[in-house]
Formats: sequence, C-alpha cells, structure tokens
Amino acid sequence: MKYNLDESVMIVEKKIQNRKIRKLRRSICSLCALAAILVGLAVFSLYNFISFGEVGHSHSVYGTLMISNEAGGYVLVGVVSFFSAVALTLLCLYIRRRKHSPADNSSDSDK
Repeated sequence: MKYNLDESVMIVEKKIQNRKIRKLRRSICSLCALAAILVGLAVFSLYNFISFGEVGHSHSVYGTLMISNEAGGYVLVGVVSFFSAVALTLLCLYIRRRKHSPADNSSDSDK
C-alpha cells in the first residue's frame, strides 16, 4: 500500500481545503467584478443626469459637478465610497478567515 490511513486522510483534507479556498477566491472575484460594474453604472447614470444647461459653456464633468446646484457629485462620491468600503470589508474578512483557518491549526498540532 502506498499510503497509510493517516496520510490518505491528510491528503483528502488538504484537497478539500484547496477547493474551499478556490471557491472563496472565485466568489470574491465575482463580487469585485459585480461591484465594479455597479460603480460603472452609477457613474454612467450620474453622468447622464447632470444638467449641463445651468452651468454654461463647461466642457468637463468635473466642472459641472462643482459649479451646479445639484447634488450629483456628492451622490457619486457616496456611491464610490460605499463600494470601496464593501470591497475593503470583504478583503479584511478574507484575511481574517485565512489567518484562523483549520489548516494552520492542524499544522501546529502535528509538531
């Protein structure tokens, strides 16, 4: 027999842990992509709703956001801040779970 029972169980547990990590990475990547798409849609929709008539002959979106009386710029900053905070929170949760994973604890108990 090539492996004993303990080695076989360790190999299977390691494969299971690797699959869980890949699944978690895939879900984080998909959530980041979704957040990027939502930020893009928010920027595009705010760009369409900004009125260029009140400002005059402005050729940039930055100037219209800063001069107009509408709150479009504040909403844009709020949406971008929210999505960046969500991404940062997910990253912190991922790092915290990775530090406290059972794979790290099992290697300490084997010593």
